[in-house]
Amino acid sequence: MQRLWSIKMKNINPPLLLLSALIGSAIANSVHADDVDLTWEVNSGVKHDNTLTIAELDQVSQQSDVALTLQAQAKVKWQITPKLTLKSTASYQINDYQKYSNYDLNIAKIAFDLDYRLADSTIGTSYYFVDAKLDKADFLQFSQNSLYWSKLYQQHYLLRFSADVKAKEFANLTERDASSFSVSNQHFYFFNQAKSFVSLNLTADNENAKDNQFDFRGLGVRALYSHSFVGWQHEQQLQLGWQYNKRDYQQAGTEEQPQRKDNSQVVDATWLFNLTPNWSINTKVEYGNYQSTLENLNYDETITSLSLKGTF
Repeated sequence: MQRLWSIKMKNINPPLLLLSALIGSAIANSVHADDVDLTWEVNSGVKHDNTLTIAELDQVSQQSDVALTLQAQAKVKWQITPKLTLKSTASYQINDYQKYSNYDLNIAKIAFDLDYRLADSTIGTSYYFVDAKLDKADFLQFSQNSLYWSKLYQQHYLLRFSADVKAKEFANLTERDASSFSVSNQHFYFFNQAKSFVSLNLTADNENAKDNQFDFRGLGVRALYSHSFVGWQHEQQLQLGWQYNKRDYQQAGTEEQPQRKDNSQVVDATWLFNLTPNWSINTKVEYGNYQSTLENLNYDETITSLSLKGTF
């Protein structure tokens, strides 16, 4: 498989993530306090999924289950110069299903973002790496390298363009290993003294897999409304989202099986309720409708979650 701009990293685990976080903490302690912002987050909760799926494997079940979730995350923001900013993130997430452990998913993430402010815009580059384990076994590694440009107009409208090179590698299904190139165009409009915004994200993907039956070209649209307010003497945030994705697979079809085409629509609602400046309750409901020319990939899925988040 061709890997463009990718860095191969094996067996990312909690100790390594802790080391990354400690390095970030060391940076925070070694430079001027006004230049570095270090944030720790912990998130624990419960999630219910009425249709357990492994989308990367085209695997859909009729089972439902409840998962206990736990996530720890460290973020470092370093203002290197007045115009140059480096941000890094390390996190580890656990999804522990109570009946069907074969859907247990543990995800380690590392991300870096470097941006430079020009006279009236911002340019930047970022790197994102994910190591996923399924049922405690190596499953998937994913990397993404991005270049982006953004500009804020009149303190209300933000325009952003990005180009992304991605690579994914499966532990046991090498025929699904793939590299891809995508472009995205994001629009944000802020109002209500920046307490509210609407956004629109347009994406186009071209993915090439080791086995060409998994090659596809895709289009995506994501719309979001976000509103922050004070109610019952507590700060809160409400978000409503809609997403549409389309994939046209490149392998020719047959009389028995037409060319594969997938379409999905997902709507979601998120409510964040701040108990204190450091602790919040997060509630999310997500409904997805998935359609495909492959009969076994036509299904509906509803995911609901409730979690407690601490930020320090």
